[in-house]
Amino acid sequence: MNGHLVGMMVLSYVMTFLCTFNGLKSTGKFVWVSCLSPYIILGILLVKGATLNGSSKGLAFLFTPTASGFCADTPEAKAVFKTKSLED
Repeated sequence: MNGHLVGMMVLSYVMTFLCTFNGLKSTGKFVWVSCLSPYIILGILLVKGATLNGSSKGLAFLFTPTASGFCADTPEAKAVFKTKSLED
């Protein structure tokens, strides 16, 4: 067994018990925190990633289309075109 996973499971059980024990008022506050925290973390990671060296090159590569990518002679592209022709 992984000790970290067991610890997190126990922590989640304790938090669930405390929220239900204290009533709906504390449960609502916990829901606000738990729903907003992923967006806060994603925002922090976005800012961190945008400030790394070479991030502008990576974004330019991501959003700049290339014609060779659309007509690539790969098994994946052949499978896509084959299924598209079967649907017609």
